[in-house]
Amino acid sequence: MRIELGSLSELHAAGTRRDFLRLIGLGGALVLLPGFVSACGSDDVTGIPASGEPFVIDFSDGDPAILQLAFVLEQLEADFYGRVVDAFAQSNFTTTEQALLTDIRNHEAIHRAFLQATLGTSVAIEVTPAYSGLAFNDRAKVLAFATQVEDLGITMYNGSAQYVASSATLTVLAKIAAVEGRHASAIGDLLTPRTGSFAPRATDGLSAPATVGAALQENVVDKIGMLNLPAIFLGGPTTNG
Repeated sequence: MRIELGSLSELHAAGTRRDFLRLIGLGGALVLLPGFVSACGSDDVTGIPASGEPFVIDFSDGDPAILQLAFVLEQLEADFYGRVVDAFAQSNFTTTEQALLTDIRNHEAIHRAFLQATLGTSVAIEVTPAYSGLAFNDRAKVLAFATQVEDLGITMYNGSAQYVASSATLTVLAKIAAVEGRHASAIGDLLTPRTGSFAPRATDGLSAPATVGAALQENVVDKIGMLNLPAIFLGGPTTNG
């Protein structure tokens, strides 16, 4: 899938979701892109993880490798929430919950397109998500998976920041990580309203790239390979390295 975008500098400067949609479409209409906010890739959700074509993220490339790893995650998130929204007619989500999940779907689609544009088509690695036994119309199963993938995103961005050389790259990661944290809080509150689940810990965890890759592989058909992984990982108070 190729997304034709306007000026990359304008895209990065977009201050709101409305601004972003204005830049990628005409007057906010989603043109150019079948699948921008809907699920992207294969309609087969029962593919076998790690059964597809291999690809390699080489961490000797520096910041692009970190962004490639983030792009794989954001593709999974955007695809997942797209399928959840597409299944609303058969789901047991309330109208309010549907509105919230639609907003999250839109955020993740923007993250996916933002990273694709940042990397460029020659560097961005597109993958095919796979889900085993996940019913996209089942509230409990959807929220459990959402918790898992949002928490993975937070720990990935937190853990990857120590390897970033460019302040511009770090800014991109920080902006996305902040929104992922809001998603996690919202999902936690849906699971157990008005409890501490919106922010169960004072500090979030960090995950090393290899840990993130292994977790992503459970829901990616393509075979994930990693080369020249950083030799040192500095964990924090809550570490998943």
